[in-house]
Amino acid sequence: MREGECAIIWTVTSMTPSGPLAAENNRIKVWFRFVPREGWLPSGAASEAVARLEAVRFGPGAVARAFSTWKRSVQGPVRFLRFRDDDCGIAECCRAHLAARDLLESAALQLPARVARELRSLIRPYDEIFESKSIADPEVPASERWWNRRFIP
Repeated sequence: MREGECAIIWTVTSMTPSGPLAAENNRIKVWFRFVPREGWLPSGAASEAVARLEAVRFGPGAVARAFSTWKRSVQGPVRFLRFRDDDCGIAECCRAHLAARDLLESAALQLPARVARELRSLIRPYDEIFESKSIADPEVPASERWWNRRFIP
C-alpha cells in the first residue's frame, strides 16, 4: 500500500460465480485515495506553514488527507470506526482514522502556535463527535493519546 491509500474489505453476501472471488472467501478489497479539496485551511499563512511542514516531514498533502480521513471517518456510520475480527494490524489500513488523528496531532505539535491553534480548531468538532460515539477503554495505558484509549461499543 502506498502512502495516502486506504483499503476497504467488503464481504460479498450475494451469490458469486466461481473464480477469483470464490477463491478469496467471497471478499473484495477496494483501494482508494482521498483527494482533499484545496484551501481547506482558512488562512493563507496556515496553508503555507502546513505545506512547509509537509515538504520536510510528511509529504505533500499528507495533513490534508489526514484531516479528510478523520472528518469522513467520524461523520460516517459507527460501523466504520469499529475494529473488526479480521483487523490486519496495520494502522494505516484497518485503523486509518486513528493513524490520521495521530498525524494531525504530530503536525499540530510541530507547527507554529497560531497555525496549530487554527488546525486544532478545525479538528475539535470531529474530536467531539468521535468522543460522543466512543467510550473509554480502561485496559489501554494512560500514556496513549486520548483517541487511542477509546473504542466503539
